[in-house]
Amino acid sequence: MNWKMIFAAAAVTLAACNEGAHGPKGAPEAAAPGYTLDVFARNNEQIYLISHDGGRVAAARVVDKHSEIIQPAEAHQILDARQAEFRAPEHQAVNVQAGGFSLSISGDGDDKTGDAKNGSAHIELNSGGHGVSIDAQGNDADGRARVHVTGADEQSARSFINDADDLSPEVKTEMLHTLGL
Repeated sequence: MNWKMIFAAAAVTLAACNEGAHGPKGAPEAAAPGYTLDVFARNNEQIYLISHDGGRVAAARVVDKHSEIIQPAEAHQILDARQAEFRAPEHQAVNVQAGGFSLSISGDGDDKTGDAKNGSAHIELNSGGHGVSIDAQGNDADGRARVHVTGADEQSARSFINDADDLSPEVKTEMLHTLGL
């Protein structure tokens, strides 16, 4: 699994945060306009779904380092099914809300069987409508993660695609073209 890609997606959102766009009393605002970036990674499978609030959508799948364009509806189905695989962590470690900013982190080291390889984590960050949500569970061959980013700008969406190591140059080019980037 490409953990560098997962953390790069979180960095994209943090870089896009706008300090001036905060709601009252720490309440996060609705999603900022722009691009929504989704990626799911498990073992040797990755699903990418990038959409713009103007209606442009591109999706791709990587299996065993082979990438291909897929239909957005298929990507949504896969992402929805994969999201159901995650179990909620049993305790919340951090919950901060202030001036249009919110951060929530929860996790546990193992599942109820005591298997340390099945720990889970959930991180949610929102600032001025720019948000990132990360779910991760397990590690090694059994690990899986999903990242959902909202309010990304054009440069961030372009970098998200170009920095995806396992997408072929042809798939990257087609996704960028589909999105008008």
